[in-house]
Amino acid sequence: MTQASVLLSSFVSALSLASAELGISEAGAGENDDCFVSQDHFIYCCCLPGNLCGNDTSLACCPQLREGCPADSLVDYDHLTASGPSACFEEILYPQELCCDQSLDSKGFTACWTGSANSYEKCCNSSWQEFTQGQCPEDYLHHVWAFMLPGSINPYRILFASESYYGLKRIASRWLERVKTDESTALVSMDATCTVASIGSRILAFSKLGWEDQWSILFSPEQYLEEEWDPQRIFIVDAVKSLLVDLPILSLISPSAKPWGSTLLHLIIRHMRKMSNFLTPYRPFKFDGHFEFPRSDARMDNAAWTFLRKLRSCMHHGRFLTTAEADDFIAQRLELKEKVALPCHEFVLAMGYLARAYAILRNTDYSQEDRRMHAAEAVQRADHELRRWIHRWPEDKSHLFFTQWPFWSLLHELASLMEGVATKPSLSSGKIPQVRVVYCGPNFASLPSGEVAGFNFLLSKKVSSGNCTEEDRTEQLMQALEDHSAAWTVIISSFTWNWTSEQTFALIDGLAFSSKNNVSIMGFPSINSNNTWYLPIRRIRHRFWKLEYGHYPTGYPATMGPCSAGDATSGTRIYRTSVLRELLLGDQGNSAWLGRPTSEETLQTDEVDNEGSSLTIALDILAHQLQLPVLTCMHAAMLENDYLTSAVLTNKLATSFQIERARFSTKGDWYERCLDVDKQAEWPVINYELSQGGMVTRYCWRVLMEKQVVDTVATWNSIDNRHFVMAKQGTLLTALARGGEFGMMPWDFDLELVLASRGPNLILQECSGSDRNYTEALACAAQLMAEKGLKVERHLGPIASMNFISELGYERTGGSLAKVRLELGYNLDVHLDDFLSTEDSFEVPLFGTKVHVLRDHWTYQLFDIYNGDLHKKFGTAGTIDRSHEQCARPGHNACIHLSEPNLQGQHAAAAKDAQQLGGRPWWCRGWTGSTDTCGNTFELSDHFAHTLSPE
Repeated sequence: MTQASVLLSSFVSALSLASAELGISEAGAGENDDCFVSQDHFIYCCCLPGNLCGNDTSLACCPQLREGCPADSLVDYDHLTASGPSACFEEILYPQELCCDQSLDSKGFTACWTGSANSYEKCCNSSWQEFTQGQCPEDYLHHVWAFMLPGSINPYRILFASESYYGLKRIASRWLERVKTDESTALVSMDATCTVASIGSRILAFSKLGWEDQWSILFSPEQYLEEEWDPQRIFIVDAVKSLLVDLPILSLISPSAKPWGSTLLHLIIRHMRKMSNFLTPYRPFKFDGHFEFPRSDARMDNAAWTFLRKLRSCMHHGRFLTTAEADDFIAQRLELKEKVALPCHEFVLAMGYLARAYAILRNTDYSQEDRRMHAAEAVQRADHELRRWIHRWPEDKSHLFFTQWPFWSLLHELASLMEGVATKPSLSSGKIPQVRVVYCGPNFASLPSGEVAGFNFLLSKKVSSGNCTEEDRTEQLMQALEDHSAAWTVIISSFTWNWTSEQTFALIDGLAFSSKNNVSIMGFPSINSNNTWYLPIRRIRHRFWKLEYGHYPTGYPATMGPCSAGDATSGTRIYRTSVLRELLLGDQGNSAWLGRPTSEETLQTDEVDNEGSSLTIALDILAHQLQLPVLTCMHAAMLENDYLTSAVLTNKLATSFQIERARFSTKGDWYERCLDVDKQAEWPVINYELSQGGMVTRYCWRVLMEKQVVDTVATWNSIDNRHFVMAKQGTLLTALARGGEFGMMPWDFDLELVLASRGPNLILQECSGSDRNYTEALACAAQLMAEKGLKVERHLGPIASMNFISELGYERTGGSLAKVRLELGYNLDVHLDDFLSTEDSFEVPLFGTKVHVLRDHWTYQLFDIYNGDLHKKFGTAGTIDRSHEQCARPGHNACIHLSEPNLQGQHAAAAKDAQQLGGRPWWCRGWTGSTDTCGNTFELSDHFAHTLSPE
């Protein structure tokens, strides 16, 4: 098979694949009166280049229909058919750039003239020759950009069969030949830009090949070309060679190459990551004399490896690199080069010069023009060393795609900086940020102090061989907050078990990243003293008088580049000082009820906190209340134990943040500490006000109430085997319909029971009768019940009017206590009853015990009292739902938010249907009752507010 026929086959195959990518079939084109069986066929035949449906169909149908080609397509269809000055290619399948390419044959691509009335002499005439001597047509760039544009979904096969694809190759070959023979060839020209675009289009084609083809092109390109003659192979191999050997680095990173240079570099970086990951997974660096691949990394000494890590850290985390550091490394490499011959020498030296250019461009002490000039000089030196290294190892071009040096990433960064858009913070003398470091613990020699890598660390250190006291930490933190010169404050955890230079540079990385990205709080991964890694990202729930630290199911809910966001992070952390000052010293209003302590409350010592966790936890809660994102960034890990493993619910934490129950890990123990234990007699009034104020009542109060119910049921049933306890009123609703198995309604403040008997009721028999007045009857009942283990109060807490109603009921019934409401303990409202049958009753679980329900009683309560409406209400019966704004103490963790997840959020069409139904959800369409009794009602997302858990 001739080369021409092979190329013809390859080209037709490319066009066929182009149609396949478009999902278009050629069959049926032009077979009906409208010429095309579908819009896709029309686009395929008329709007794409090459007369894909054949001359007859195209000539008959396209001219009068071409205006219908998509104007807003991602592909610029006009540029696809651009073919220089000659019009004879309108009837030829192939682009003129291919047909007239004399590198294939003296008469170009001869398949163009087979069976055609046209010829090389006719079509590739003097006008064409004159056209090829001109600069790169801008049309070619526009067309290729439609495919190179990041995120483009254009079918690449169309590009590989287009005029511009072949034309850019011609221009690139011409320009690169000039560069080889004349170093003064302008790097800033349209031809230089088109050369970068040409190489970019071939590298794009390279990235679409199979892994075996890519591997062969990189490792054995000559053998790859010999296996099968294919011009596409030639073009791709030639482009890889041009990129690595012939193309000057400055032509990639100069501002004139924008956006082609940065786009090509981005394409290489993105593909190199995939290729390296699949073909040569990362191997730890070793000083191995037999390690020869890639040669860029082969047999590097410790100084080179150290500089590599520093450079990678600068690229990854924004750490500053000074020109002095780069110059010292270059001088060291030049000296070593005279003594030892290593395969990586020139390449490592080239990286040193590129690093110097990087440091120069980021130093704002010089003008932008001076920075560009000196950086260009350093890049040219790097280019010289790189070419020497490549020519010393000419047998393959694989190394630059697999090196651990950030070669391509550094070029991409240089391209951005050369354009005048610095992507990292700039280093300027006299403006070095001040960083206050707060630490109390063992005396580690490597703690950050003084000026290091662009930051000035002011170390406030308290050396302690044992545990640091809370007074020590408080004193240091106050000093940091009073220092208004420090832009940043670093708190080093008191649980740190070792500190090395690695942790110091992690701080520097974190500070650089925070400065660039306006981060307020940042922490780090950690390794505990058992050498076990842990990611300290935690979720905090501070609601309903509880505090819980937990893990996110899949690690974290949000990201910022190499950082993950959560509610808490490591004990060692970076704070923007202004934010830390706001957290601890800002105006915090009514701190007791807002759950945010005053600065004195936060910083005061706590005798229970012997390990020093409470201050860190307080900072976590304060940031959580202000909804500040807390980042954990993948810099080097801190060597510290988890501060939460030693955490306890101290009196200070409980009081300051209104917490009565806390757990500091997902599977840890719960700590309980009730508030106002010395004021227990006031608990009924306190919790009544909370309930009326649209808030959840205190956890300890509900635990106390539920325990009273459990104890009362057990005591009453033990007196007589005919005794049983029934739920009534709101407690009946809680038991049957509102999760009473897991606790009382979180916003409830009292409970109601009936102490009943299937036979006589001892209390009613002994204490009822007209011979006793109301006061005497109550005294009798109280004494008898106390003897049986049941303590009776005279009236029902804050509802003083109940006294009068009970007395009136006693008198009207001729001295019967059956209509009298009694109070057991705190707010446990009970009635007494006798001779009740349990045949028409059932049991229901309540708070860990069981109570009885009479069917008639439940029906009466639901339909006659509640009017058949299960809608949830807050406060006493008859009050309306209370929104967040109606919470008596907005901002308190016990406020009930009506925005809690509910049923409506489970239906995609709910919002639209709700508008049509006057705010009601779609499933209320058929409801014939009152409109306000059908719809979504308040619901909690889980049982966190309850005292018991279903787990």
